[in-house]
Amino acid sequence: MKKLILVMLGLVLFFVGCDEKKNTSTKPVVAAILPLTGSASVWGKNAKNGIELAREHFDKDKQLKLIFFDSKSNAKDAVNALNKVISSKKKISVVIGDIASSSVLAMAPIANRHKVVLLSPGASNPDISKAGEYVFRNFQSDALEAVKDYDYVRKYGWKEVVTMYINNAYGKGLESVFVEKMKQDGLRPVARLAFEQDQKDFRVYIEKLKKMSYDIIYLAGYPVEMAILLKQMNELRYKPKILATQSFDDPQIKDIAGDVSNVVYSIPKPPDPSSDEVKKFVHGYKKKFRVNPGVTSDTGYDAFMIVYYIYNKYNFNAIDSDTIKEELKRMDIHGASGNYGFDKNGDVIKEFSFIGNFNAERLQIER
Repeated sequence: MKKLILVMLGLVLFFVGCDEKKNTSTKPVVAAILPLTGSASVWGKNAKNGIELAREHFDKDKQLKLIFFDSKSNAKDAVNALNKVISSKKKISVVIGDIASSSVLAMAPIANRHKVVLLSPGASNPDISKAGEYVFRNFQSDALEAVKDYDYVRKYGWKEVVTMYINNAYGKGLESVFVEKMKQDGLRPVARLAFEQDQKDFRVYIEKLKKMSYDIIYLAGYPVEMAILLKQMNELRYKPKILATQSFDDPQIKDIAGDVSNVVYSIPKPPDPSSDEVKKFVHGYKKKFRVNPGVTSDTGYDAFMIVYYIYNKYNFNAIDSDTIKEELKRMDIHGASGNYGFDKNGDVIKEFSFIGNFNAERLQIER
């Protein structure tokens, strides 16, 4: 009799264990493909922090399984990561990522072919608007940012412009829209100077600039490269007016470059700091990571929040990518990065502000 009871107890424990294992394995899986190393890693790490914080705030019971992949700041590794997601037996329907535009553009055809939703919290190249029906981003398009940047330059009457841009999808996207706006006004850049990702020496560029006559530089790059450029300008005691893109909004630039008083940069107009969503995010971020949120921290946070709400609506059952896609189109989002929805191209529309001053010449700061 004792043996029979022990056998039955063993069977009960076996089946309970199987049920627990089954429940764990059937949790919906969300993948995040982000540049956690390489020159774009500052944004990838910011987004990862935001995602992890959102998971703490919204998915306390861990209803969603979250897997991170490092795209290493290049398109090849981003594609390799996406192929791993697609070949996985976990049937992943949505991927948060990438941050780099070149990586998203490389992943987009694969995502569309296999019907996997991409939700990028950082890619901004204008071509992403046409990247396919399964590609979304809760980060503004360069087409919008570059237009606002040009409007700012035109407002102050600067017609002689040198463009400097990182030679990848991000930099080329911004620079091409800016130049197209110049052409519409019958203007041409004084020079168009492209530099490489991970470039360390800008002295040849600076010597060229010294020989030119112009009003302002329009600078579209990654934080590290821009910081090195400005550091070397300071060393050579050359301080032209510079209008930089949102990527300049990073504390490491001043740490590396030192004086950046000759730079004004554009950022999306900050959300209302008194809103409950923003206060919860900012307080939680500072408490958890001991730093202020950076670029893509809030959009990373919102990206996970958006995915969580969709799965919550379906009681955390497995849902296909078409369901997620249609839910995204209908969403009215009130998040850490503001209030917005997605347009027909999977884009969001945001207003812009300009931060900074040119040397001692104080300009009106638009908010």
